[in-house]
Amino acid sequence: MIINNIRNLRYPLLIALMAASVTTFAQNPAKTAKTEANNRPSVFLSPNPFRDVLFLTSEVIKPRHKIEIYSLIGELLFSKQVETVVRLPKFPRGIYLARVTDEKGQQVISQKIVKL
Repeated sequence: MIINNIRNLRYPLLIALMAASVTTFAQNPAKTAKTEANNRPSVFLSPNPFRDVLFLTSEVIKPRHKIEIYSLIGELLFSKQVETVVRLPKFPRGIYLARVTDEKGQQVISQKIVKL
């Protein structure tokens, strides 16, 4: 499985399923990646883990941005224009991938979230 990060670098990812838990192992790419913490947008999804409500906090998010929630197998489960409060009461407990994109469809943030 190949998962792209926000800088469009590719990392091989091995997922092992063992008795109701998921373990992931990421292999380092051949090139050394530089971390540029000051250039990353400050976007936060909290609390994580959450029960029914996620809060989106950011200075860079605009009304035309979109939040999408995916299953671990890549199935789109939820898509909506960004709001500061995202209500997901009917989602079953589990691990999901939250992705925020701008008006051009470019990824702003991608984060693993856990529903209790």
